[in-house]
Amino acid sequence: MQRIAEILRYLEDNFGKDEEGFIKMILTREDIANLVGTAKEACIRHLTAFKKAGWIHT
Repeated sequence: MQRIAEILRYLEDNFGKDEEGFIKMILTREDIANLVGTAKEACIRHLTAFKKAGWIHT
């Protein structure tokens, strides 16, 4: 979970966010999983948990 959060923060810091609060980069869940070095399924579970907690929106 921490690695995904770190990647999302890195992307936000380096690419910025648009007026709606989305990171200015199009990534699939698989792209994020590859950046983190984890399975796509694990990445999806963590992103779902982040979304339920209100930390991200998609």
